[in-house]
Amino acid sequence: MDTTQRTPLPASLTLASVPEAHEELLAGLEQHPFIELDLSVVEEIDTAGAQWLVWLVWQGGQNGHPVALLAPSAPVRRIFATLGLPGLPEEDRS
Repeated sequence: MDTTQRTPLPASLTLASVPEAHEELLAGLEQHPFIELDLSVVEEIDTAGAQWLVWLVWQGGQNGHPVALLAPSAPVRRIFATLGLPGLPEEDRS
């Protein structure tokens, strides 16, 4: 069984869309203990979406199900910078 699942997130991570994304992700965690979240298509994110991402990384670490945030889009980078949140990979400058 493959232990890693790369999961693309929806284009919108807002207060209205986070609950549905959360339910879908929980289903994947049952089969794949390591989740890589592809943030490249996220076009809209608010503080609820940013809080959810930070919580996922923290909760995954606490439960032995690591969560990695990959390829953050410009809106994701912008809100993390605005809120002073750590946890995003460095931009690939090659």
